[in-house]
Amino acid sequence: MQAYELSAKPALLFSAAQSLRRLGGRRQEAMDLFELYLAEEGGTRKEDALKLVNELRGPAKTGDEAVDRKAAEKIFNRGAAHYQAGRYAQAYDDFCQAYELFPSPAILFSAAQSLRRLGGRSQEAIGLYELYLADEGGTRKADAQKHLDALRESGASP
Repeated sequence: MQAYELSAKPALLFSAAQSLRRLGGRRQEAMDLFELYLAEEGGTRKEDALKLVNELRGPAKTGDEAVDRKAAEKIFNRGAAHYQAGRYAQAYDDFCQAYELFPSPAILFSAAQSLRRLGGRSQEAIGLYELYLADEGGTRKADAQKHLDALRESGASP
């Protein structure tokens, strides 16, 4: 982004968005940059940017709970595979996308776990664990509390 700030060329904006997308864990920021790129004049990769922002957004809610649950489950399973492979940033992105389709405590817990394992994003992980604990449906409350306490003890809490 520093290069774009020095020389506001659309190609630099596209590259920054691509970097965040590939890095993982910064899905919303990548979407925002792709959308900014699409609004810019002179970009030569508008079709690519549109495809990538739609991929990052994922499927839209249909209003049919069964359909949304199935789509979320597919995305969640992709995230679980990333998590098992140690790709916590990509897992976090998938868990967030799944949660947007079908909010459930289990998905929220998995997103928090991804951030905790990723490191460097303790405040966000704390926030997700707190949301999880506030939800009545979670089945891993003791685990969430243990991780929350450990994050707070490590100095992550303000």
